[in-house]
Amino acid sequence: MIRPIDVAHVNLNVTDLERAIRFYALYKVARPALEDRRQRAGMNHVALRLASPDEVDRAAEFLATKGIRVLKGPQTHTEDNDRYLYFEDPDGNMIELVASTLEGWPERYRRA
Repeated sequence: MIRPIDVAHVNLNVTDLERAIRFYALYKVARPALEDRRQRAGMNHVALRLASPDEVDRAAEFLATKGIRVLKGPQTHTEDNDRYLYFEDPDGNMIELVASTLEGWPERYRRA
């Protein structure tokens, strides 16, 4: 069984970036991390945080037992050492499972 501890992030594709920034500013949502000029609407993916990198690896095994194909991973992001994998739900929505290690980050970022 996969047990996320929280939602790590939700990536949305939008057709008008400035309009989306104005809209989400009403809800104190952060500014976009990446800008994509393809102007397509819809969700890119939802990331669910797992408790540890080992949980990501176990999740891959669990998904395989359910006949769910992992599209990418388990792998480790080079920029932040997060362990992750991607798969799709039955409707084709992308789901990321991710666990943060914080290895290599300054101490001030590793404190709870």
